Amino acid sequence: MAYLMVVQCSGRRNGFTASLMKEVVSHLSDIDNLEIEVYHLHDYRFGPCTSCFHCIRNIGSGCILDDDWGKSGNGVLYQAFKRANGLLMVDPVHGWGMSAAARVFLERIYPTNWEGTPYGMPFASISCASNQGFQYRAVEEYCKTAATKGVRYIGGLPVHLAYFDEGRRKARELGSKLAD
Repeated sequence: MAYLMVVQCSGRRNGFTASLMKEVVSHLSDIDNLEIEVYHLHDYRFGPCTSCFHCIRNIGSGCILDDDWGKSGNGVLYQAFKRANGLLMVDPVHGWGMSAAARVFLERIYPTNWEGTPYGMPFASISCASNQGFQYRAVEEYCKTAATKGVRYIGGLPVHLAYFDEGRRKARELGSKLAD
């Protein structure tokens, strides 16, 4: 059974970004042998890496920080990421790019790089904006970050609210590509 980790980075559960996420999950829910789990980042307590290097000195121990990523490898988010066969990040654009929640989530993947977990894992992103084109900047940031994390970036979808209906269709297409 394949396991897709969907990370919803918006604090709004029923906003535009969440609607795009729900579109993908609904579209993929009928695929046999695919388990999908959605994680609303704002439901979890975790912060940035502190560069303690515990994960490097003790490969396989996970992150030592006492939060929902760490807990010496028993954090909810850490365990979900380790189990994942694919990752979809769905993110609102704030501050002209990727959201702070998304950045911290991706930063905290660090211990798994030493363990070899993410290498080659299919990864996609959806960035939703109402500003002047910064959804494209966010997608570029996801692509660059994927290169440093060892995941295989299969694509990013920049969605502007003026083209939301088209974005919903394209979100389903990206979801299908990720599931394949």
